[in-house]
Amino acid sequence: MQTQHAQSKILKVKLDRPRIDLIEGVTFSQVSVHSYPNVDLKMDILKPRLGKLLPAVVFVTGGGFITCNRASHLEIRMRLAEAGYLVASVEYRFAPQANLPAPIIDVKAAIRYLRKNAMRFGIKQDRIGIMGTSAGGYLSAFAGVTGYSGRFDAGENMDVKSNVSCVVDIYGVTDLSRMAEGLGPEKEHEYSSPSACQALWLNGCTICGGVDSSVEDRPQEVAIYNPANYVDEHTPPFLLFHGTKDTLVSEVETDIMFQALRDHGIESERYLVEGAGHGGPYWVQKEVQDVMLAFLDRHLKA
Repeated sequence: MQTQHAQSKILKVKLDRPRIDLIEGVTFSQVSVHSYPNVDLKMDILKPRLGKLLPAVVFVTGGGFITCNRASHLEIRMRLAEAGYLVASVEYRFAPQANLPAPIIDVKAAIRYLRKNAMRFGIKQDRIGIMGTSAGGYLSAFAGVTGYSGRFDAGENMDVKSNVSCVVDIYGVTDLSRMAEGLGPEKEHEYSSPSACQALWLNGCTICGGVDSSVEDRPQEVAIYNPANYVDEHTPPFLLFHGTKDTLVSEVETDIMFQALRDHGIESERYLVEGAGHGGPYWVQKEVQDVMLAFLDRHLKA
């Protein structure tokens, strides 16, 4: 035994990363989708084993308004969990199965569910933030600007609020009619169609009672579903990102939100990530994630 021990190498380990539990497929709401009255909306939770109440981040993935894969962006969610956050990646209804305001209602229902079940999951009720990419950034922004007003709150757990302490909007949309601004004539033509994804997101499909129209033809409705129009003194701090090589959503979109926040004196920061597109490897790099974590730590842990 002494000879074997002498030939072995001793590895000293510093315990600076927690174990992470995956709580998969938690139903937070049942909604109506066409002829189905009780479709489950689910969330997947990453929970670090730290033996104390945790701040939480609701993560809202994008999907071009026509899909929603809550398994997306695992690299970002794991980094948050390793940093001591409970992370809940949530589903929402999308086009053409549903249209606005259904997705906003769904994300706000997820926030209320977590707050209502804070002790079950070990969450600090007053330390819930939200983060989203693309369409998820849009929905995260809406949750941020309407948390205290109760607008677009419906469904279960209405005895608690859907407000959040901070918002991270990653290349999200703000004005549905300006997504192609500066992206060239071809993209402008695609996005002006009644069959464009953002038009279905706004209008629904005609066979289910929707409107056959482009977003450009419905300025009043576009204004109703523009989160920048709801910024007020209750709006929490925002961190916004956009890639300089984004060819799907114009940089204008996060700037519209940023300027509205600045006009109302709301704490906000906006970063342009050089070379980054709409998604891709730039968004999982340490430089970007360090900025995200510093912002979340300031508003959810301080």
